[in-house]
Amino acid sequence: WDPMAIQVGDLVVPNPSDFPGMAEMKQLAFSEKQHWCCGSDTDAREKTCKTYHTYRRDHPAKLQHCRIIKDPTTGTVLAACQLHLAGDPGALDFPRYLRHPLLPGE
Repeated sequence: WDPMAIQVGDLVVPNPSDFPGMAEMKQLAFSEKQHWCCGSDTDAREKTCKTYHTYRRDHPAKLQHCRIIKDPTTGTVLAACQLHLAGDPGALDFPRYLRHPLLPGE
């Protein structure tokens, strides 16, 4: 697999089977914050996975603002980008005091 050969069409909206891989990546990316606020690494991954299911159920637009790239052979999530746009809730898996509200024009 050649990461330099990624095409725009390779970016897809995640589905529930992708949530565990996305949770793993988010836990790694934010481990310095989650370590002191959100419990163990396993707890953080499980909470984040549940959060993606909550987004799907209660805030579907939030998932439409997310794209992932998967390994074409294994289906493993390799990369993800999650935007926070107007009307989206903050990261529900973080404590309220770490959620970032969007400011006008942001």
